[in-house]
Amino acid sequence: MMRSNTTTGGVLRKTLTEQVYRTLKEEIILQQTPELKMGARINEVELAARLGCSTTPLREALNMLRRDNLIVTNAFHYSEVVSFSRKDIHDLLSIREELELSALRQALPNITAEDIQNLKDIQVEYERVYRKSDFLETYVVNRKFHDYILSRADNRILSNLLDGLSEQCALLRSSSMVETRRTFSPCGVFPPVVEHGQILTAIEDGDSEAACQAMSRHIRRVHDDVCSYYDRTKFNV
Repeated sequence: MMRSNTTTGGVLRKTLTEQVYRTLKEEIILQQTPELKMGARINEVELAARLGCSTTPLREALNMLRRDNLIVTNAFHYSEVVSFSRKDIHDLLSIREELELSALRQALPNITAEDIQNLKDIQVEYERVYRKSDFLETYVVNRKFHDYILSRADNRILSNLLDGLSEQCALLRSSSMVETRRTFSPCGVFPPVVEHGQILTAIEDGDSEAACQAMSRHIRRVHDDVCSYYDRTKFNV
């Protein structure tokens, strides 16, 4: 009986930790919660009270967010939401471009007709969710597209490196992507959707150079959008 109760309690706590983790991750990425803005110090007592949980699952969730590189420990041993200088943003997105291009180059010889159809299915889903204006859903499908290409590269080290950047990229893109959608929505042309389509077309045509050029244009446009957004809203305040 004691063993059964212990197991149930462990499962319940694990479930609660996952719920707290998902809630905090969403709030950090969307940057709409004042106490979880970039650079904000984490007050565990206040945060646990707001979420209606004890500090134990909260701390476990914060450790998970540290692994996502969304929570860091500063020089005074306090936990805070990650923040970026302009150089950090440039460096992060430049590294992502190099890694994404490497993944594509390594994946291209391995891509089959079935893979192309799977990517087309993801592209259809991407355009559908992009029009719904839900950043988190859009980002999930965006990552599905890039991760599918990455999986065909069959490079575990490269996968780990890109995984380490993905959540920080989501955090940086959330606000700038909302602005991009607002700018282009009247004419129904969304740059990320168009750019994914260009990458896919080049892959289907077997044109490796064009595929890499399309991927590079895509990542650099994201880079420019993000830097431009933070120049206006953060660094020039």
